Amino acid sequence: MFEKVAKETDNKIASWETDTAIGTGPFSLELADQTQIILARNEDYWGKDFYKGLPPMTKIIHPIFKSNEDGNLKFQNGELDVMQQFVPQIWKMWEADKPVGTYLQDKPYFSPGSMPMFMINTTKPGLDDVEVRKALAHAVDYGSIAETAMSGYSSQVLASLVVPDGAEDAWLDRDKAKADGWTFDAAKAEEILQGAGYAKGDDGFYAKDGVKLGPWKLITPQGWTDWNAALEIVAKNFQAIGVDASTNFPQQAQTSTAFQNGDFDMGCWSVAGTNPAAPWQRFSDVMSNVDMAPLGQTAYRNFGRWENDKVNDLLETAAAAPDDASKKEAITALDDLYRAEVPAFPLMYRPDEFFEFNASNWSNWPTEDNDYAPPMFRGAGNDWLFKLKKIGG
Repeated sequence: MFEKVAKETDNKIASWETDTAIGTGPFSLELADQTQIILARNEDYWGKDFYKGLPPMTKIIHPIFKSNEDGNLKFQNGELDVMQQFVPQIWKMWEADKPVGTYLQDKPYFSPGSMPMFMINTTKPGLDDVEVRKALAHAVDYGSIAETAMSGYSSQVLASLVVPDGAEDAWLDRDKAKADGWTFDAAKAEEILQGAGYAKGDDGFYAKDGVKLGPWKLITPQGWTDWNAALEIVAKNFQAIGVDASTNFPQQAQTSTAFQNGDFDMGCWSVAGTNPAAPWQRFSDVMSNVDMAPLGQTAYRNFGRWENDKVNDLLETAAAAPDDASKKEAITALDDLYRAEVPAFPLMYRPDEFFEFNASNWSNWPTEDNDYAPPMFRGAGNDWLFKLKKIGG
């Protein structure tokens, strides 16, 4: 195809545009609308010799739901075979004799691969004060978020931008994260505010020099149930220490635009998960001062517009580290700056991809006891598409 395009465009492929979906994978696009996406098996797939055949399913139908609850109900009832969305207390499904499973058989059921981040707009009066940001980090009950909002799928959050207990663990300095960071301590949060000169007014909220801490809105998309629940906990935590905060859950597109344009107070949003460039990419997402976008213009990183004259040099050093020892040293230096300035902080850990299957229609799903493929929907996870077996087929 590209040979044909090259001839038609006189080798100017970079300027060529098409609205026709193209691809060379085992499935091709058959239909896409507001309710579903349907992929049809590519009978001429080039990889069928490598995989020793084509996938056993002729179509993949991806329904589009308005909320997690809709999808979870369909999944529990066997109307979905596999999915990667958040399911509260998924173990209750198999306790109710539903043929549901996850890759890991025991808690936390999923390996950590990302950290939903509590974004702070550091251009806002009050939030531009690092002592306020430190107090907010101490005010959050991370354990409650892990057990309720995340159904126990998250381990205890550390004061670090490195994801622990997984592929990135080698870059984590746990001792520093514990000694120089924060944990849930409401009394400590108020102590920090008072030490920074803030005092409670008659309304019960802290203020200093006419700047009141709030009212602030905490945003994240409507229907993202775990993030919605997490922010409800955070809002109550902030109210409890004398910071005026409440939740607001717009639609996803509106939320994304608000973060990118800096039109928000605080909220929960995503940064880079575990990947070959992590954790460097995550530090860049949260802290980079390269090409800072003014308020009202689209930013693609550092949505909180946190400014610092040291971070870019540290990011360059980490990106160019020639060996593991120097990379850890550079990552630790970035983490030290992150803890000192608190431009944002993680609320929980989340798997890079949830992997949940319902074995009503298909068997031979990959699990830790049947580990022929990883629990992924890309890359090496392609293997399980070829090795599932139709029940009764």
